[in-house]
Amino acid sequence: MRNGMDITLTKGSDKFRLLAVHLKSGCFEKPLDRLIVDNMAGESTSDKKNKSACEKLAKQIKPLEAWIDQRATENVPFVVIGDFNRRFNKNIANNRSEEAGLWQAIDDDGAEDMWAPTITKESKCWAGYYKYYIDHIVFDPKAKQRYVKDSFEQLVSDGKYSRHLSQSLSDQCPISVEVKI
Repeated sequence: MRNGMDITLTKGSDKFRLLAVHLKSGCFEKPLDRLIVDNMAGESTSDKKNKSACEKLAKQIKPLEAWIDQRATENVPFVVIGDFNRRFNKNIANNRSEEAGLWQAIDDDGAEDMWAPTITKESKCWAGYYKYYIDHIVFDPKAKQRYVKDSFEQLVSDGKYSRHLSQSLSDQCPISVEVKI
């Protein structure tokens, strides 16, 4: 089980919440609704691994969505950052239901109308070897107002991705944004 870290930043009476997450890897864009996950093939070792990853990721949605729902009622800006291990742009393109897509589960109307700069961008990490982001910085509407326009950056590793380099360096490149506090 991977834990998150919930941090509250304060400046005077102003507050800003951050939740750092590292969700289960291995189910990057498959539907997460129970019926589809239960019916996933499980014959090969690879199939079993994928099914297990999707089962675990699906279970992580409920506490994450509950945290977001609770923060939305508090009138405090918040951001969820980290390794979601999910291609949000693919969830959106595939028009997943709230039960099948992680993005759809956390992106609701009103105070939970979430936004992430990674949704409309392609990763340049390892010369584009992994085209779609799985690390994200997700803003609620109040936090998005504090986002410094065009401040999203990705620290790109030199060279092309290789198994040899992946043994000593991360296969992901760090991302960052600036916010006004």
